[in-house]
Amino acid sequence: PDPVKGKECTFTCLSGEYLEMKDQACSKCAAGTYSLGSGIKFDEFDELPAGFSNVATFMDTGVGSAENRLDACNNSSWIPRGNYIESNRDDCTVSLIYTVHLKKPGAVSFEYQYIDNNMFFEFFIQNDQCQEMEASGDKWVKITDSGEWMHHLVTLKSGTNILYW
Repeated sequence: PDPVKGKECTFTCLSGEYLEMKDQACSKCAAGTYSLGSGIKFDEFDELPAGFSNVATFMDTGVGSAENRLDACNNSSWIPRGNYIESNRDDCTVSLIYTVHLKKPGAVSFEYQYIDNNMFFEFFIQNDQCQEMEASGDKWVKITDSGEWMHHLVTLKSGTNILYW
């Protein structure tokens, strides 16, 4: 069908509601269905979802020649595995980055496994001036037992939030 022009864009529906385009009003979801409101959910990782990017750098230990390290991380990235993504397991540091622009405060949550304390795993948030946000205070995520999934939730301020894993 042809797109329907809305009356205004100054509101969002709550979780469990959807925007009824005909009436331009929020309505309750039918039993057995749900709505994220104005949220986004990523739960399929056959490929890296649009908007995500990787930045790989070599963790310089001072061992080996510099010229061998220049392109050592060209093939390092987070790897889509169907219903989750996995970080690299080499000598490179790879950041997974996602930028979101919020009209009102929100939150980000994710589930993770982190069983190797010989690897660094952190999560932090920066604003559009590259200043680390207060919500990033506890940026080191907790280690998990093998096979255990943990949940991590951080509130986000309105405006630009750049998320780093």
